Amino acid sequence: MAGVSCGAKDLSDILLKDKSGKIAESGKQVLLVEANTNITPTFLKYQNVNFLMALSQDDMRPDCIRMALIGALRFGKCFIIDIDKLPLYNAIETYMDMIKPGLYKDLLSGEVMKNEYWKQLVKPTDDEPYQGSNFNESQFERFHFVLLTHSVPDKTISDLFYTITIE
Repeated sequence: MAGVSCGAKDLSDILLKDKSGKIAESGKQVLLVEANTNITPTFLKYQNVNFLMALSQDDMRPDCIRMALIGALRFGKCFIIDIDKLPLYNAIETYMDMIKPGLYKDLLSGEVMKNEYWKQLVKPTDDEPYQGSNFNESQFERFHFVLLTHSVPDKTISDLFYTITIE
């Protein structure tokens, strides 16, 4: 797995702030692997991120995912989905594609941060802070899509991401 290993205490600098610039340099979204402990979800929930749990039926409603995504884009935050110990990569792709066909691939490729893509995700019924005039694309450089897993993924999956392994 290409990427970096770190302790939970370093996660803020490595993931949330990307102080080394390695995530941005990779051009990939993030796979966060925490196979031996289970403290990362608690830590992340108290950070300035949009955090969803794949095992929560409520969190995986298309509108909940869409709002978490556009909120993370709008405010330049991490958009994190915790898939627990299950290989839910295909399920996440299905949930994303219910919002907009190809959305998962567009997240992985970074297309969602380009050419006003976000306008395709915003609905006229969304609250005012999420309407077009309130988006500042300079915030997008801090945005990261993150899948958090508690098991070691197959190489075919990890190759798609910049991998951060929590020791």
